Amino acid sequence: MIANKKYLMVFITICFCVITHSAHAAPGASIMFNETAVSGGYWKYDFTFRNTSSEEYLYGVRLEFSGLTDVISPVLGGSWEGMWGNLSPALFLEAHSSNSAFDIASGNTVTGFSITSSSQIGDTAFTAFFDDHNGNRSYTTGAAAMNTSPVAPEPVSTVLFLAGGAVMAIRFRLKRKIQLA
Repeated sequence: MIANKKYLMVFITICFCVITHSAHAAPGASIMFNETAVSGGYWKYDFTFRNTSSEEYLYGVRLEFSGLTDVISPVLGGSWEGMWGNLSPALFLEAHSSNSAFDIASGNTVTGFSITSSSQIGDTAFTAFFDDHNGNRSYTTGAAAMNTSPVAPEPVSTVLFLAGGAVMAIRFRLKRKIQLA
């Protein structure tokens, strides 16, 4: 019976390794922005592009606004170029790397993209374009999200969590002592 369990565990492990090894690269991106009120009723937006794909390179981004948006003082970062505020008002902004050497590798982030607008941009959809540097291209879509401050747990929640853990540890130890006796 125990030998059968060992063979079953080995079989499951081998299947898991084969399945995870044969998984294809999945495109993924995260676009975050900071919103800052500036003088004269304007809003400044600083964008961060993050490549969350498994193996592909992020080479282009298109931000789509919910309506016409005034774009003032556009700045492109990381040796990228494109229609980043060339026309104003705009329904979208588009940027891409000027050379594959400036593509954003998997797990990396590029900052330095910013615009100023006379209105808050609100919900902003994006399309991110990927290339695996072997001629295969793909894309994904999502929604840009505003950076928020990290949330710290309340002191009471932390105390209750630690107290619950201590109670569980004591119960486990007492139960083990009773079984050994």
